[in-house]
Amino acid sequence: MSTKTSDILDDLKEKIMDGVYKGDSKLPTEQALISYYAASRNTVRNVLKELEIEGLIYSRQGSGYYTQDEQIVSSIALRGLSETPYSQTITNKVLKFEKVHADHELSQLFDIPLNNRVIYFRRLRYKSGVPLQLEDSYLPFFLFPTLTKADIEGSIFHYVEVTKKLRIKYARRDYQSILMSKEEKQLMNFPVDEPVAAMKTISTNYLDIGRVFERSVVIEPNVIHTDVARRH
Repeated sequence: MSTKTSDILDDLKEKIMDGVYKGDSKLPTEQALISYYAASRNTVRNVLKELEIEGLIYSRQGSGYYTQDEQIVSSIALRGLSETPYSQTITNKVLKFEKVHADHELSQLFDIPLNNRVIYFRRLRYKSGVPLQLEDSYLPFFLFPTLTKADIEGSIFHYVEVTKKLRIKYARRDYQSILMSKEEKQLMNFPVDEPVAAMKTISTNYLDIGRVFERSVVIEPNVIHTDVARRH
């Protein structure tokens, strides 16, 4: 990615995270962005495509690009921030860390034989000591045979890119509104006899070679975040 593209991408991300472009609001037109950033049409289109891949914006045919709902943006931002080694307020507590056998879905997803070993972990993400997200993740063992519990307590993305020297390309995310299970409520300190709505984010994360390296499912209660979290 060129310096110009990175600079525009970072600026638009910051504006989306800071609420300059509020949830479900229309972004400036492609031509307006070209003029504002003194950039080529191809550069602006690459930036918009990257923002769409990251789940921060979406397109409406014939109308342009719009920002995602503010809660979705917040969830993506928090996930991104916690996946850097520089966060001071986001911490992870590993609840499970084990090797399991790939079922049909995981074998197809990771392009590995059925019953091959897969790393599974569950962790709670805290912000300033308060439970924020519950995450279940799967990674193919053959890519990460040296992965440890200590690595998971830190940043998976940092481990992949710095320790393993692999390049992460993009993530595809699906979102579902759910009611939390009794176990999920217990883990996140909610009363088990009261319904708690949450957002379920299913992320499929890809390396630059096109291979899937992680499938994660994140449960986040529907609360309004007053802080802005961004990945630098």
